[in-house]
Amino acid sequence: MFLWGISPLLFGQGCLPEGITFSTQAQIDNFQSDYPGCFEIEGDVTITGNDITDLNGLSVLTAINGAFIIDENPELEDLNGLGNLTTLGSNLFLFKNNALISLSGLQNINTVSGDIDISDNDNLKSLEGFNNLQSVQGSFLIFQNDSLSDISALGNLTSVGTHLGLNSNPAVQSLDGLSNLATIGGGLGLYYMQGLTSFSGLESLQTIGDFLAITYNFNLITTEGFSSLQSIGGDLAINYNTLLETIDGFDNLVTVGGKLQVLDNPVMENVDGLSQLQSLGDEIHFWSNHELQNVEALSKLTSINGQLYFRENGSLTSLKGLENINPETINKLIIFANASLSDCDVASICEYLANPSGTIQIGGNEEGCKTEAQVLAACLTGVDVESAESEVLFYPNPASNYITIFKSGSEPGKRIRIYDLAGKEKISQEIDEDWLDISPLQTGIYIIEFSVNQHLVRQKLIKK
Repeated sequence: MFLWGISPLLFGQGCLPEGITFSTQAQIDNFQSDYPGCFEIEGDVTITGNDITDLNGLSVLTAINGAFIIDENPELEDLNGLGNLTTLGSNLFLFKNNALISLSGLQNINTVSGDIDISDNDNLKSLEGFNNLQSVQGSFLIFQNDSLSDISALGNLTSVGTHLGLNSNPAVQSLDGLSNLATIGGGLGLYYMQGLTSFSGLESLQTIGDFLAITYNFNLITTEGFSSLQSIGGDLAINYNTLLETIDGFDNLVTVGGKLQVLDNPVMENVDGLSQLQSLGDEIHFWSNHELQNVEALSKLTSINGQLYFRENGSLTSLKGLENINPETINKLIIFANASLSDCDVASICEYLANPSGTIQIGGNEEGCKTEAQVLAACLTGVDVESAESEVLFYPNPASNYITIFKSGSEPGKRIRIYDLAGKEKISQEIDEDWLDISPLQTGIYIIEFSVNQHLVRQKLIKK
C-alpha cells in the first residue's frame, strides 16, 4: 500500500558511512539522484570546489553524523539549501570561503555535538543562520574573519562545552550577541579584537572552566562586561592591551584556579575590578604596567600558591593590598625594577621574609625597597602609638624561644601583649621578670605591645 502525498523527508535513512566529498556544483546538483533516499549521512561531508555556488541539491539532508567541512569555495555566498539540516553529530568547519557573506541555511541547528571553527572567511559579515544555536558541546572558534561585524545571531547560545575563542575579527565592535551565554566549560580567549572597547554583552557569563585570556586588544579601554562571572578555572591573563585604563567589571569574581598575570598594559592605573578576589591557584605576576598606581583592590586575596612577582611597574609606590595573603602560599618573591616602589613591608611579605620557602629577589626599586635588608628593616621598624618618654627594648630579634626585656620608666606587673598581624591576641601576660617565653608562637612576625608610663609602644617581633 502506497501513502501518496507524504514527503520522503519523513523516511529518514542512514547512508554513506564512509562519507562523501563534493568538489563540483554538478555533484551537489545530482546528489538526490545519485543517492536516492539518503537523508542522514553517517560519515564526514566535505564541500570544496571552485565552481560551487549553491547547496540546494543537499536540501533533503536532515543529519550529518560525521564532520561537516566547508572549505575553500570561492564562489559560495550562503548556505541556503541546508535548511532541513537539524543534526550535526561532530564538527562543523568553515574555512576560506571568501565569497561567503552569512551562514543563512543553518537556522535549524540548535546543537553541535563537536567543535565549530569559522576561520579566514574574508567577506563573512554576519553569523546570520546560527539564530537557533543554543549549545556547542566542543570548542567554538571564530578566527580571522576580516569583514565580520555582526555576531548578534548567537543570541540564543547558552553554553560552550570547551573553549570559546574570538581572535582577529577586527570589525566586531560588540559582544551583545553573546548576552545569554552562561557557561564555558573550557577557556575563553579574546585576542586581537581591535574593534572592541569593552566586553559588554558577556554579563550573563557565570563560569569559565579554564583560562580567561584578554590579550593584544589594542583599542580596549575597560574590561567591563564580566559582572556575573564568579570563577575562572585556570589562568586570568590580561596582557598587551595598549589603551586599557583599568581592570574592572569583575564584580563577583572570587576564585581564579590558576595564575593572575597582568603584563604590559602601559596606561592601566589600577585593578579595582578585582576587589572580591579571594584565592588564586598559582602566582601573581605583574610586569611592565608603567602607569599602575596601586594594587589595593587585592586586599581580600588570601591565597596564591605560587610566586609573588612584580617587575618594571614604574609608577607603583606600594604593595598595600597584598597584606592578607597567607605567606605559606608564597613560594618565591620577586620585586624588581619598580622605580617608584618604596613601601614593600606589608604583612605577607614581612612574614615570608621571616621564614622564606623559596627564592627572594628584591632590587632596583626605590629607597625602602631596594634590598631584602631594607624591606626586612622596614618590617621591624617600631611604631609609637603615643610619643613615649621612656625607651622599651627587647632582644634578640629575631628570637626563637625567649626575649629579654629592658624596661626604663616601667613598673613591676606591667602587662605585655603580643598580636599576630591580623590583630589577634596571642600572648597577654603581666611580667615581673626581664624575660618572656615566646616558644608557643608559630614562626612569623608579631606585634609586641608595652604599656610604659601611661604610654603605649608597639614594636615588631620576628619569631623564628
